[in-house]
Amino acid sequence: MQQVAGAIGSALAMTMLAAGQSSYLRDKGFDMSNGLNLAQPDPAILEYLPSSFVFGIKDAFIFDGFMTIIALFISFFMKRVKPSEQKMDKID
Repeated sequence: MQQVAGAIGSALAMTMLAAGQSSYLRDKGFDMSNGLNLAQPDPAILEYLPSSFVFGIKDAFIFDGFMTIIALFISFFMKRVKPSEQKMDKID
């Protein structure tokens, strides 16, 4: 379960990174309706790629920060389950 949740969290963070990068490039006037084609990039877009990546990383970290705060809040309401003595005796 922990591995699946980690994979989902990583996928969401990468989605936020890509969305932030596209948003930055769209604000700079580039058409991002078909995504970013790095195989044949527009020479003008190469100037903005590093700063768009930083903008996307910033969005991903903000998203991860909110998810961490939500997880911390939920952790206060989780109950720790202790094994019963009868089950422990059967194991021995």
